[in-house]
Amino acid sequence: STAADRSITVDVVDQSAGLVGIDADYSLDTTGNETQLATVSNQGARTYYITESVDGETRTYSLAPGDHADVVVDVDCNTTTTATYEIEIDAETDEPAGNVRIESTTTVNVRCV
Repeated sequence: STAADRSITVDVVDQSAGLVGIDADYSLDTTGNETQLATVSNQGARTYYITESVDGETRTYSLAPGDHADVVVDVDCNTTTTATYEIEIDAETDEPAGNVRIESTTTVNVRCV
């Protein structure tokens, strides 16, 4: 949804190409332990304050323009062979001239090999 006090133009792009993009392999193999699910990147001109949630684990951080952060989980291949991880990103600016808020969700399937 979008709300504005004046006219705006909105383009729909792939999730990885948005202002706050999520670049993910939607199906990947791992040997366990620390596994990178995706990369979150700030492709805009403002700093975004990010709340990232993956299966109930939440972390917060800021991304300056051009910065990126990896979304990583600890996969225990001794107790599971496959798992599905939902990544939820809530990104928001904090500026006196007006805030921008972006919510995005993606799912990654992981298989232990």
